[in-house]
Amino acid sequence: MEIKNVGVVGCGLMGSGIVELCARKGYSVIVREINDDFLNKGLDRIKSSMAYAVKKEKMTAADQDAAWALSWARRTSQTSPTSISPSKPQLKISI
Repeated sequence: MEIKNVGVVGCGLMGSGIVELCARKGYSVIVREINDDFLNKGLDRIKSSMAYAVKKEKMTAADQDAAWALSWARRTSQTSPTSISPSKPQLKISI
């Protein structure tokens, strides 16, 4: 089974790290959060982390742009089937 899409439930500390890692590795990432405030905080955390990596020359600006260009869903209606969902499995089951 080839993994192309990764779904992450929650964009807190752990979820945002998983989202960033997967995006940086070239996977299409779909993230779901319970409200826009939490989602925006998580996405801001990812942007900040990537900007820091560029500043420290751990990644290029082009790589940052490519990772950020991957799909980011915000609401349930925007999600699609994914290959894996590594964050918060108990919450995922209830959704």
